[in-house]
Amino acid sequence: MIKVRDLAYAKFAVTDLDLARRFLIDFGLSVSHEAPGEIAFSTADGNPYAYVAYQSDRNEFLGFALEAASEEDLVVLTDSGVGRYVAPAINSFGGQCVATRHPDGFVIEVVHGRNRMPQQPVRDPLVHNFGTAKQRINKSQRPPKGVTPALRLGHIALNVSSAEDSAEWFKNTFGFKEADFLVTPDETQALVGVFMSCDPLEEVIDHHSVFVSQSDTIKLHHIAFEVQDIDAVMSAHDFLITQGYSIEVGVGRHMAGSQVFDYWTDPFGSRIEHYSDGDVIDSAHNPGTLAGTPVELTQWGPIPPETFFQ
Repeated sequence: MIKVRDLAYAKFAVTDLDLARRFLIDFGLSVSHEAPGEIAFSTADGNPYAYVAYQSDRNEFLGFALEAASEEDLVVLTDSGVGRYVAPAINSFGGQCVATRHPDGFVIEVVHGRNRMPQQPVRDPLVHNFGTAKQRINKSQRPPKGVTPALRLGHIALNVSSAEDSAEWFKNTFGFKEADFLVTPDETQALVGVFMSCDPLEEVIDHHSVFVSQSDTIKLHHIAFEVQDIDAVMSAHDFLITQGYSIEVGVGRHMAGSQVFDYWTDPFGSRIEHYSDGDVIDSAHNPGTLAGTPVELTQWGPIPPETFFQ
């Protein structure tokens, strides 16, 4: 078993690369590579490609990648027969790549050694005046409007045939740990979803990098990009509305992970999220259990529609 460090990227086939370019730039990503039939997008944290799109005659999720802690991890995966070496998604950024396959068929690559890009400038977090604590004196809030930088690829959610089996596979293959469990609201409390973090060791790390949700339909549920703060979520929300994109649900706050969320449907039918103020955990975290219902999973904001859970 290896212990991955983070998410690396997601890959999609799309029917219109020009439309993908426009939408993803508006969503806060930057073009980092372009060649006939493919385009890649970086995030502000220096990830050289967090999203890769390929020209196709149909729209399709092609898989995602995890960042290995060392080159030796790739050797472990290949020597154990779990994966095989493949060409990196974008050769110009270097690195090595091993492809594995989830029991439900998702292609999950593991990469190491990609050349990072310089981090992009991002405004400082806003200082808030709370009812009982005034921290901003003689200064006004003027967050910028328009495109909001996507800081990083934060998490990926998958609909799977068995939440329990998938969670075990992610634990045994990549060293993930359970952060929280979703169960049915009845007395059986049957497991229906697992939020999973990379093994934090002695570090502080995201509440979840992968979420697996049991479903009759096996597919990508969503990918999510972190932005600076709640005002960034709202600024992006207003801007994307003016550009005519399709909002699914938001803005609100989740129960599991605490993120302030905003979900969109991209031009190709995939769900994509902006979020901020998510929980972070360390090795002292103990997983909790939550009822997996729309009302119980939303602290405030609009309740997700039934289609969100399909």
